[in-house]
Amino acid sequence: MARKSSKKLDSLLEQLRSKGTPVMETGHEVWLAGLGALSVAQKKGEKVAGKGSKMFERLVTEGQKVEKRIGKTVRSDAHKVAKEISGAAGEARDQVKKVADKARDEAKKTVDKVRVEAKKTVDSARGQLKKTALKARGQVKKAADKGKDRAKKAVARVMPKRTGPVTLRLLPKDAEWAVRLEGSEDDLSLHPTKHSAVKAARVLARKRSPSHLVVHRADGTVQESFSYD
Repeated sequence: MARKSSKKLDSLLEQLRSKGTPVMETGHEVWLAGLGALSVAQKKGEKVAGKGSKMFERLVTEGQKVEKRIGKTVRSDAHKVAKEISGAAGEARDQVKKVADKARDEAKKTVDKVRVEAKKTVDSARGQLKKTALKARGQVKKAADKGKDRAKKAVARVMPKRTGPVTLRLLPKDAEWAVRLEGSEDDLSLHPTKHSAVKAARVLARKRSPSHLVVHRADGTVQESFSYD
């Protein structure tokens, strides 16, 4: 009889678990079930007080066993839940770490890519500046060479090809003094005073040595002459 009562209690507890009803909230129902089991046993012929007392003791004993099993189950379930929670937390930490590591790697790749692109841009700009500088230098050199050629041609036009010593003349021209190459109508230089004209004429005569410098007076007559070898 005790085994049947125990089975009924186990069946009742299973039904309660399947319905999701906490055991602590159904304590009164369990108590009523125990009283009902005792009453049924008494109605079936166990009318003697001694037998009823024994049945009651058996029910109490079975109830203690059930209580121990429930306690073990609750502790086991709690341990299982705690373990699952711990595992979930660990898995969450791993996922967070993976995401953080991936983000760090992506950030590093982005920084490296930006650094490489920036270096390429700087190198390209430096190359363009170098090319521009070389081009400008070449243009300046061409312009300078062209200017030199023009100056040489101008000098060649003013000074005919030399066949002997060159003669420079210092002549009055209006209110100024001109240094002129003999045989040319163009002035090599023009000066406000005779003194400054003489100094300039001597410099030109020395550069064109062998040469002669003839200095004229204001009336056009020859005042003096100098030779430069």
